[in-house]
Order: sequence, then C-alpha cells, then structure tokens
Amino acid sequence: MHRIEQQIRWNSDKADGLANRLAEEAPGPTPAVSRLLVLRSTTTTREIARRYEATLRIAYPARTRAVVQALTTASAPWPGAGIAWMRVEGGIAVLLNGPPRGVRLGR
Repeated sequence: MHRIEQQIRWNSDKADGLANRLAEEAPGPTPAVSRLLVLRSTTTTREIARRYEATLRIAYPARTRAVVQALTTASAPWPGAGIAWMRVEGGIAVLLNGPPRGVRLGR
C-alpha cells in the first residue's frame, strides 16, 4: 500500500460503481454495497496500520472480528466497511480472527 489515500479512494470508487450498476440493472431498492480491505499481515502492513490508524479507522470502522464472522458465518450480519487480515505461510493463506499483534485498528 504505497498511497493509503489512493487505496481508500479506489476502494470507495469500486463500491460506488457497483452500487450504481446494481441500481441500473435491477428496479427497486438498491442493495447495500460496502467495502472490504484485505491485508496480508507483514511487518510493513502492520506498521502502515499503526502509522495511519486514524485515517484507516475512519474509512474502515468495522471491528475486524465482526468482519471475519460475517465472512465465515452465514447468519452473521455484515458490519460495514472493514479490514480483514491474512497470514500467508508456505503458500497457504489463513484468515486471522482479529488484527495482528501490535495493531489496534479494528479492535
């Protein structure tokens, strides 16, 4: 994530574009479209999350645990825009239940 503001803007533009397309294609109320940022837990991304915590918290206010529950449990409601963290080891990606160590964002 070289430019955090640009990533947030692109993510918002994608969500807005999808919402607009859904509104054009289906009559009636437009379904809610939210944003999800999936980050690999690395030294660099954890440092970015710490350094830009306030900015990211505004753009992705949902708690990470609630995001993960919504992604992994059919009955869990979607909490809104949020961040999910992944750990990749040996070519296998694992969805973390919460923010990685040292990261307060999403707790």
